Amino acid sequence: MGTSSSTPDSKHYFIPQADNQTFKLVTKDSNDWFELVLKEKVQITHDTFKFVFKLPAEDQVIGLPVGGHVFFHFTTADGEVISRKYTPISLVNEKGIVTFVIKLYMPCEEFPKGGAMSQHLHAIAVGAKVKFEGPKGLLSYEGNGNFTLKSKPLVKKKIGMIAGGSGITPCFQLIQASSLGKDGIPMTLVYTNKTKDDILLQSELETFAKENANFRLVHTLTRHTEKHGEWHGLQGRITEDMLKQAGFPAPSEETLICYCGPAAFNKTVEELLTKMGYTKDMMHKF
Repeated sequence: MGTSSSTPDSKHYFIPQADNQTFKLVTKDSNDWFELVLKEKVQITHDTFKFVFKLPAEDQVIGLPVGGHVFFHFTTADGEVISRKYTPISLVNEKGIVTFVIKLYMPCEEFPKGGAMSQHLHAIAVGAKVKFEGPKGLLSYEGNGNFTLKSKPLVKKKIGMIAGGSGITPCFQLIQASSLGKDGIPMTLVYTNKTKDDILLQSELETFAKENANFRLVHTLTRHTEKHGEWHGLQGRITEDMLKQAGFPAPSEETLICYCGPAAFNKTVEELLTKMGYTKDMMHKF
C-alpha cells in the first residue's frame, strides 16, 4: 500500500480538498471516461497484482469517497466494451497516485474464458493507459459512524463486514478509514478465502487489528488442506454460528452489515443475513 503525503487524522482523513480532485479536473470524453497511466504493477500473491496508476498531477487526489468505486473500461479487438468496477486500497487523501489490488482470473474448468478485464490488465505494460469512469457507488463513509447512502445521511454505530476473495477491497477501505481516522466505531470483518495463500492484504489487515482495539478480524478458509501449510483458524463456508462466534453485531437500528464478493456469494450472504433477522436497511452490498 502506498503512503500518504500527509498524516491522516479524524478531521481531515475522509474528505479530500475540493479543488484538487482528479475526478473534477481531468479531461473526459463523450462517454464521461478519462485515462490514467499505469505507473507500477507488482505481483503480491500467486494470482493477484497491485496496480498503481499515476494521477495527472502530483498534488491531486483521486476524489473518491470511502466506500466508492470506479469502472475500468477497455474495447476488445471485436469492438466489445468490457467494463468492471474496482475499489482502490490507497488512502482517499493520497496524492499523485491511486492503487488497486486485482485478482487475475485465467481460463479454467469453472470459467472457460476466465476474466476478460483481469487478463487485459495482466497483459498491459507499465506506461500503458487505462480508461476509467467515476466516481461511482451508493455508500460513502464520512467517519464516526456517519454514512451517506443514496445521497441521504445515515448513522450506524455497529459495523459488520463479510468479504469473499477480492471482495475485500471496499471493506478494506472502510476499515482503513476507521482505523487511521481513529473514530472508535466497532467493526468486525469475517473474510473467507479458498486457502491461506489466497488471503489478500493480510499484513495490512492484521496491523489494523493489532493497532485498532475496535476492529476485529476473523478469517475462514474453504479449501485449505495440509499441502497448503499449517492453519489454526476457522474453516468452512460462512454460517450463522460463525458470525455469532466472530462477535457480529446483532440486528438493530444502529447496525450495518456490508458484504462483497462474487454474485453467488453475495446471494448466499444476503439469504443468511435475512434468516438471522437483519432487515434491508441493515445490509449493504458493495
